Amino acid sequence: MQRFRGLLLCGMLLYGGGALGQKNYSLSITVAPTYAYTVYKPQFLFPDSDGQVVEPILLTGRSHSAGYLIGPAVEYTYAPGWSVASGVWFNTLTYRQARRSADGQVLTAIRNRSLRVPVLLNYRQSAGRLAPYWSGGLLLEYLLPARVLVRRDEQPRQRLDLTYNGGLAFRVSVAGGWSYRLTNRIRLLGQLMVNYNLGKFGQAATHNPSLELNGLMQTAWTF
Repeated sequence: MQRFRGLLLCGMLLYGGGALGQKNYSLSITVAPTYAYTVYKPQFLFPDSDGQVVEPILLTGRSHSAGYLIGPAVEYTYAPGWSVASGVWFNTLTYRQARRSADGQVLTAIRNRSLRVPVLLNYRQSAGRLAPYWSGGLLLEYLLPARVLVRRDEQPRQRLDLTYNGGLAFRVSVAGGWSYRLTNRIRLLGQLMVNYNLGKFGQAATHNPSLELNGLMQTAWTF
């Protein structure tokens, strides 16, 4: 967690702190529905038992999950049409699995959670009120403990935590959409963001390729 805090501080100093001495900076709030397609290498997950009888969870093959992200960002315009942005986004994705066991039907839901620091270069294609808006860069991701919900026939639900190995994951990201200037200070932005999970340094053997789609919606206030 200390590494994530240091990374966030560096990002804000580079993009937010530099902007404080200028007039061309914006604060924005981002929300987005999220869809992810992941190909898992065969692996077992072991939730924290907390005194309960817990079965390992087998992940393998292709999976689909959905969720959302939300968070603030700082954008600094350094040339006409060009800007850089950074912030912190909370992201959550839920993966569901159904299987049969000796106890009957078992339904497992894994809610993965993370904090993301976007480091993006943006280009607004024209100075008009409505203009195409392009972005590209990296997402630096710090994984938080996941929530696991297990339901079995005629048995109480189990609510468990799942702790992943620490460290930062990296995603490469591109996005395209539109920017609409509502007033001289307020802009509305909508983009489709596509990002690919590059994994963590030194953990290629356990890397699970993942492609993610985000429907970004932003409200930005320019000072």
